[in-house]
Amino acid sequence: MANALTALGMVSGTILDGIDIALVVTDGEKVASRGPSMRVAYPADFRERLAAGPRQPCGSAGARSCPACLASSSGS
Repeated sequence: MANALTALGMVSGTILDGIDIALVVTDGEKVASRGPSMRVAYPADFRERLAAGPRQPCGSAGARSCPACLASSSGS
């Protein structure tokens, strides 16, 4: 396979249980080979924090703003 790339994919699903990780060799259209894969489970206390969501909306008074919000407000 010409122009083969090795890619590492990571995804966290909607059920907040952990991260799935997989390695593949691809040309961007076809998968030439699949490498190792694994799931890394989140600790229970971290799952609870994720499920609770943010304490305050990003950008609200007293909230710690996310880097994207800080970057977008620096130009105004």
